[in-house]
Amino acid sequence: MYTIKKLAQKVALPVSTIRYYERVGLLVPQRGENHYRYFTEADVLKIKYIKVMKYIGFTIEEIKRLLQLDETPLEAACIAEMDGLLGHKEKAIHEKIKQLTLVLDLMTSMKPQLMATNDEQQRPKINQKIATIYTEISQKGE
Repeated sequence: MYTIKKLAQKVALPVSTIRYYERVGLLVPQRGENHYRYFTEADVLKIKYIKVMKYIGFTIEEIKRLLQLDETPLEAACIAEMDGLLGHKEKAIHEKIKQLTLVLDLMTSMKPQLMATNDEQQRPKINQKIATIYTEISQKGE
């Protein structure tokens, strides 16, 4: 069992974040007779799951729903909803990878120009790549 302070140290999060997760219903700590919060290894795993899902881009509400679905007996509706949430995020990640690949290609193209003092032959190619990336991200509303 972990106190909130020990849990925060273990998962490298501020105590305030753990309290927030409790407030929004992502974590439900046990309470001792002294009314202190106590967390288990299951809570440590849940926080790791939350951190990974946040990194991927899930909102707190989406994470909460995924956790609820994970604790629900597997039924067709539950599986379909989880598949929809995960499938939507998977599509968004693939799109982000595509955009980041374009940006990486742009950066690679810019290196020769940075090395040369006046390489005007590269400028139109770079401008075209910037325009392509701009169009890509503008269509996504970023």
